[in-house]
Amino acid sequence: MEKRLGMFRDLNQKGLAGLFVALTILIVLLSLPATASAAPTGSSFDHIVIIAMENQNYGSVIGSSSAPFINSLARTGSTISNYHSYGQNIGGCSAGCYEAFTSGQQSHSDGWCPRASSPCYTISNVADQLHTAGLASAMFCEDGCPRGADHFPWIAYTSTWNTCVAGSFTCSGQTGSAGDALYASSSSNGNSAFITYLNGASPANYIWFTPSDSHNMHDNSVSSGDSYVKTLLVGTGTISSPSSNSVLGSNLFKTPRTFLYLWWDEYDPSPNVEYGSMIKVGYISTGGYTEYNSLHTIEANWGLPYITSVVSGDSSMSDIFGSSTPGSLSASFTYSPNPPQPEQAVTFTASATGGVSPYNYSWSFGDGSSGTGASATHTYSMTGSYSVTLTVTDSNSTTSTSAQQLTVSASSSSLSTLTFLYVGLIAGGAISVTAYLAKYHSRNRKLAARLKDTRQGRSRSGSIP
Repeated sequence: MEKRLGMFRDLNQKGLAGLFVALTILIVLLSLPATASAAPTGSSFDHIVIIAMENQNYGSVIGSSSAPFINSLARTGSTISNYHSYGQNIGGCSAGCYEAFTSGQQSHSDGWCPRASSPCYTISNVADQLHTAGLASAMFCEDGCPRGADHFPWIAYTSTWNTCVAGSFTCSGQTGSAGDALYASSSSNGNSAFITYLNGASPANYIWFTPSDSHNMHDNSVSSGDSYVKTLLVGTGTISSPSSNSVLGSNLFKTPRTFLYLWWDEYDPSPNVEYGSMIKVGYISTGGYTEYNSLHTIEANWGLPYITSVVSGDSSMSDIFGSSTPGSLSASFTYSPNPPQPEQAVTFTASATGGVSPYNYSWSFGDGSSGTGASATHTYSMTGSYSVTLTVTDSNSTTSTSAQQLTVSASSSSLSTLTFLYVGLIAGGAISVTAYLAKYHSRNRKLAARLKDTRQGRSRSGSIP
């Protein structure tokens, strides 16, 4: 009996000890901090670098000879020809465009929240969303950002404002209350602060850069702005071989999933260029996009909740993403009238497909004359057969030709008229001869009658024996 009781006591002690250990482990586990969920991976890109430009119409930049570098960048990436900066009731730009792009709504206009008055707005913005999801953002403003929030919206938002922007904007970067970093970057040193950051070990997922008004085409020409963008993006190098002290030559752009977005505020349509390994090459989108579509694209990439209902109701700019190799360049043309006549103006209309637009068109009209342009007019002075050749050159200097034989001949109506004239002359001559002969014979008959009458009269008077 005592042995059984001893065994029971032993079991009880062991059970209590096990229970104590289990409870201790449970308490320790409950006291541990919750493990943060991993930051989301982008569906199309891991980093986006936005360069904010100013105040130009699409056609003043894209396709313009005043912006050779920006157009060469567009040819190696994509551009949206129908981007409406004033679309979906967005107004009050510049400020309204920047506000719509970063917060998904718009209620302010130019002069909004100057630097000395910042911060001015408690509304949520895309930087807050990124930080909440475990992603990082960093914003740069060149030369002290004298315009304030209407060109650099981050100083307006309470969550992204920091003491860097309260004074002379010369500090090397400071983290705001939401974990967002704002930096100064001076153009006098080649924006070394910005480039150094891009060469750093852990650049942010979302990076914004606002050039000064002397560089962003606000107060300078398109050609001057193009030269600035070239220096900023590739230095003294090229797109395929950029300098190391440039944006595209930085370590960040040596990773394959970095998206460069060259964006202009205002105008309808406004210029834009999208560049990166995830972007279609030589693609021109006709999508009717706005700043809300741009924001939707960024949020959708990381699976973030859409910040406003208007952004949620829009679509991503998905057509610019993906693999796209331009088709072979092909040229063709038509002409009118066909066939032409001498001294008649002939209109030639060219068509090109494939390759990388924009295209250049040159013509050889087969009579020693030449012309340029997608539509050309020429006049041939003589009838004959002429070999007309169209040569199309795309933006990669690839060429394609198309040739046709053109015959210039007198019209059938002209021949008919000439024949009629000849026949008329012949017929008219015959009629004239007939009339003359008839008149001649008539006169002869009258003369013969008179002679006869004269003879008869003499006979009656006896003058003739």
